[in-house]
Amino acid sequence: MKKVISSFFETFIKMLGSIYPFFRSINNTVGTLLGAMVAYRVAYVIIGILLQFLVIAIPNLAEIFESVPLSFTQWVYVAVISLVPILLVEFQKRI
Repeated sequence: MKKVISSFFETFIKMLGSIYPFFRSINNTVGTLLGAMVAYRVAYVIIGILLQFLVIAIPNLAEIFESVPLSFTQWVYVAVISLVPILLVEFQKRI
């Protein structure tokens, strides 16, 4: 839904930009802001993954959070369970 609204907004601003020069600068600003927002989101995801890795990699943090290494079988469970939502979404797309 957000993508549809964003696409509609961008199309509307571009249409106005072809009529009124003022909206051309707004269109450039909106594009720049949307690009910056995506960059921040990617940075936040990378920081989150890094923090999670540090909790299991640094022994003192692992003790504080009481984390233990997973066995191979447990990693297989994690991989299979994490693939289920992706497979369900792709299956839903085909219906």
